[in-house]
Amino acid sequence: MTDFVLKAFEALRPDLDGIFTAAAGQTLGGWKGKQQALVTASGAGAAAVPGLHLAGMAADVLFLMNRMSVCSYGIGAILGTEARLGNVLEPEDFAAVLAVWANADGAKELLAGRSAMSGGKVLGQSVYRILAKTVCDKAGWLIEGKLSGPLTRAVAARFAGKLGGKAATGFLPVVGPFVGGGVNLWFLSGVATAAETWFRFKVSA
Repeated sequence: MTDFVLKAFEALRPDLDGIFTAAAGQTLGGWKGKQQALVTASGAGAAAVPGLHLAGMAADVLFLMNRMSVCSYGIGAILGTEARLGNVLEPEDFAAVLAVWANADGAKELLAGRSAMSGGKVLGQSVYRILAKTVCDKAGWLIEGKLSGPLTRAVAARFAGKLGGKAATGFLPVVGPFVGGGVNLWFLSGVATAAETWFRFKVSA
């Protein structure tokens, strides 16, 4: 599972400017609803044919990871716009969101108080434009642009139990699609909550 998490993260190529343009004028509820509908349909479809669901499972989970990142960045675009800060998105934001979602080392401490970088500028730049990179570097969540071992294991642990149940129930013709879509919805909803937590912290820096 850890290898899969690493490969799925490395495969992400989000168009941050495109996501910002698509999401900035929407409401949080509307944006999250669209993403939830997409992953629920994908999860149900992957498990719709008993015995063949495993062939579609890998593609379904890669799709899920992609939607998790798009949903997260869209939430950041909306909150940044509402705070009149413009485009605050950084490539490192999704790693920070995953750390919050997986309760990685340092995440609770960061969100419980105020970041050491809060309240102005770092090296002459507005904090919110480099906060994710600074936090991920200091917390050790990213190493040369890749998820660190501890964060990868924390994220993999969140995936493991739910995906195991999803694979097992895929053999059942009625239960499989229902569980597959529900598991995808569970993942996306949890990450969306983590994204809102992270970006509210970020835009208040």
